[in-house]
Amino acid sequence: MNADIVLRSPNGKVIAVVEAKGSMKLTPTLAMELRRRMLAHGLPATVPYFLLLTQERGFIWKGATTSRADALPDAEFPMGKVVERYLPAGQGARLHGTQLELLLVQWLTELALKTAPSRSGTELKLKKLGFLDAIRGAQVMHEVALDPFGAPA
Repeated sequence: MNADIVLRSPNGKVIAVVEAKGSMKLTPTLAMELRRRMLAHGLPATVPYFLLLTQERGFIWKGATTSRADALPDAEFPMGKVVERYLPAGQGARLHGTQLELLLVQWLTELALKTAPSRSGTELKLKKLGFLDAIRGAQVMHEVALDPFGAPA
């Protein structure tokens, strides 16, 4: 399976898998269904964090819930302020495919390097779930092939 974005610890362990869905309007139930299909097609179920992100909303599964196909997200959060931070001139513009993925790579890289302060409600929610501490110093990789155990193929 190919993942849009993978975050790996300095020792190489997969910390998080991130999927970007640029044109989808997701609810928690629809996000769960989409993730269930991804699990059936090779998404590793044992990663510590899984994020499904759109331009408007984000969903995160943490720990034990990442292994259950029928688990609703542990949290839902807005992505609008994050997108505006990196694309202020394009407010309201639809991002598709690689455009959204690259914006997310930049955001996640800054979070991993702690160059972007936790200033939005989104980042505060991710901090509360332990995600920001877990990705500290992580390498953010774009378009990665994964085997079922979460290792790069």
